[in-house]
Amino acid sequence: FFLCDRLYVSWLIIQILCTLVTSIDICSDVDGMNRYIREEFVSMYKKPILNDLTNFFRLSYEGRHLIGKSKAAKDVVAIEEVPGQGDFDIDEVLKARYFFS
Repeated sequence: FFLCDRLYVSWLIIQILCTLVTSIDICSDVDGMNRYIREEFVSMYKKPILNDLTNFFRLSYEGRHLIGKSKAAKDVVAIEEVPGQGDFDIDEVLKARYFFS
């Protein structure tokens, strides 16, 4: 989860900077900023981030031998499946009283 949180904050900063170019009012509008942060969060987490990352690692590393290890089969990189998604509706974030701390 730490990676996703860092990814989200980094992505959010980029989105806000891009928006500031077209709308400087977002910094002084607390309710607007709150709505914007929630909308961007929901938008980001609706995408299959973990699946995409897993596929990238599979294409890049799966089946390769670990550095400094023998050529035994147990020393080959294996990428596990992404856990299944739960039933949480990410759109609920838009209505939640508290969101991010």
